[in-house]
Amino acid sequence: MTLTINDTTMTSDQTPHTARQARGRPHQWEVSWLPGQILDRNTTITAMLLADTAAQGDLHEGHRLWPHIQGWAAELGLTDPDAIAPAPAAPLRPGPGPLRQHRRDHPRWINLFADFLVTKHGLAEALQSDDAAFETLHAYFLDRLVPVCAQLLDAAATAGEIRPGMDAYELLRGVGNLCIGADSNPRYDARRMVELVIAGLRLH
Repeated sequence: MTLTINDTTMTSDQTPHTARQARGRPHQWEVSWLPGQILDRNTTITAMLLADTAAQGDLHEGHRLWPHIQGWAAELGLTDPDAIAPAPAAPLRPGPGPLRQHRRDHPRWINLFADFLVTKHGLAEALQSDDAAFETLHAYFLDRLVPVCAQLLDAAATAGEIRPGMDAYELLRGVGNLCIGADSNPRYDARRMVELVIAGLRLH
C-alpha cells in the first residue's frame, strides 16, 4: 500500500478513490467516497487509509485489520459496515503460491501500522510510555497486533524468507520508535525507514 500525498491531492495504488484540497479552503479536504464532507488533512489521510484497506476485500469482524477499521470509522463518524461499503474491493491478483502472498501481505500490513502511527499525533510516543494512563491502549495493541505479526514472521521464517528468531513484539516496538516525531518533521520519512528494516530481515 502506498499513499501519494502532495499539497493538493492524495491518491493510492490500491483504490481509485482520491482526496483533494477543497477549493478556496487551503486547510480543508474532500474525499471522493465521502461526498459532501469537509475534512482536515489528518482525517483525510485516515479516510484514504480506510479506502485503501477496504480495497483488499473480505473484511469482517475477526479480520486482522478490523481493530484499525473500527478506529478509523469512529474518527470519521461512521459505523464499521458504512466505513468499508463505499470502497469496492479490488479483484485479487492470482499468485504462484503462499510464499508470494506472504511477501505481498507483510509489507502492506506493517506499512499500515506505520502509517497509522504517523498520522495519529502522539500515538507512537504513547505506545512507548510507561504512564499508567496509557496501559489500556498499550494492552489493546499488544493483544491484537503482536499475534498477527508473529504469524507472519513465523510463516516467513519457515519458508526461508527471513532469518529465524525475530520477535514480533520487538519488531512492532522498533517500528513504533521509528515513527516517533515523523508527523512533525517533513524531512523524515518513517515509512522508508520501516521498509529498510523489513528489507534487512530478508535472506534473499
